[in-house]
Amino acid sequence: MLKKKTILKLVNIILIALFILPHFIFPLLNNITLSRFSKQLYEIELTDTKVIEKHATCGKLDGSGRGMDFFACVLVETDLTYQDLKAELSSQELKYAKPEGKLQYGGVRNESGIIDIDIVKVDSEKLDTEHIRQGDISFESLKNNGDYSKYYALIIYDGSYSADFDIRGY
Repeated sequence: MLKKKTILKLVNIILIALFILPHFIFPLLNNITLSRFSKQLYEIELTDTKVIEKHATCGKLDGSGRGMDFFACVLVETDLTYQDLKAELSSQELKYAKPEGKLQYGGVRNESGIIDIDIVKVDSEKLDTEHIRQGDISFESLKNNGDYSKYYALIIYDGSYSADFDIRGY
């Protein structure tokens, strides 16, 4: 009888663990993916450019429904023009967040496996980008700054992955 109770307790613990653990493991895996994805952008060195802030987030960022999106941006201060930045960044080859991953919602990928870096002229302390519709990115260092003429946000984005057990994707 004692052996039967022990086995039942063990089975219950295993079932509870199988139900709860994915809710911790999948967010952790997505955080690791986000870290790897954003690190690509953070390691780029540009001439005559100073990195002011770095931001990265994942979750359902664009639109409604379910899905996991990955977003990273760097606020830079530079005397370079938009065209100069674009020319300097054109040689960069940044990879998708999940290169082998299957897109859940029919997202579009180019054959090369390389994503583009978006360059956005910053005109306020809040970043205005098509990639973030839910929530926002605020640049703390620009809060009391009235002159945004030398600031650009360099952005990488990848999305449309299955959210699995990560609640941030719902």
